Amino acid sequence: MLMRFLGYDFLKLYNCTIDAGAGKLTIGKRQLEQLGTDVDKSVGTRVVVANTVVVPASSEKVVMARTSAQMEMSACAIVECSESFLRRRQLMVARALVDPSKGVIPLRLMNVTDRPVTLYEGTSVGQCQPVELVDSIASERAKCRTVTKGERSGAKGIIALGEHLEILAEKSCVDLSKEEADRVRQLLADNANVFARSKEDLGRTDLVKHEIDTGTAKPIRQAPRRLTIHKKAEADKELDKMLRQGVIEPSNSAWSSRWCL
Repeated sequence: MLMRFLGYDFLKLYNCTIDAGAGKLTIGKRQLEQLGTDVDKSVGTRVVVANTVVVPASSEKVVMARTSAQMEMSACAIVECSESFLRRRQLMVARALVDPSKGVIPLRLMNVTDRPVTLYEGTSVGQCQPVELVDSIASERAKCRTVTKGERSGAKGIIALGEHLEILAEKSCVDLSKEEADRVRQLLADNANVFARSKEDLGRTDLVKHEIDTGTAKPIRQAPRRLTIHKKAEADKELDKMLRQGVIEPSNSAWSSRWCL
């Protein structure tokens, strides 16, 4: 039976080996010691609440904490909630990277119960352990980049466009040089709001104003004429379409006009 567990993709990607008996993890050619679930008292210590606080029901609160003993570690450490604290207090502690050398540690607590919970000074909430910095491992299969609309990607220098503009850009950049293609894509990105995303994406403009005399003006009425049968279905289809697009809306006004197909 094939079994999967959390982190399997990472272990497979970087050719990792776990020796549970010896407590060792090998990532490529780098070997990490002291692998296990037991807390090593020599490198970690308890985290306790610095002052008496009350966490309201169904809410979050950031409180100040400190380590119960002086820690000889680097500036970066990780704080994790202890299972015993979670069972007793029913409060969740957000896992976070902190700097214990500053003396105080900010903790984010969440009270998921329907009653307030009081934490007295010195209450143990979890463990604080040092974090070992693992050098990044280069891999041809693991590459990622961030692309922002209208900006160039740092990896390939490609200007990001919306899906509705990618096809237009590909057709427009045929037989163009790279510099010319970049200028076209930049032009499309700068004027992206001019292009419709779909057939029902109608824009608005204030360049031209259409005036309709209302108020004291005499209402304009047009004689009703029946549409032919072969046009009625098309008229109903267009009416439903314009209603969905917000072009028209139902009205009981004295102003009316015939369909124009």
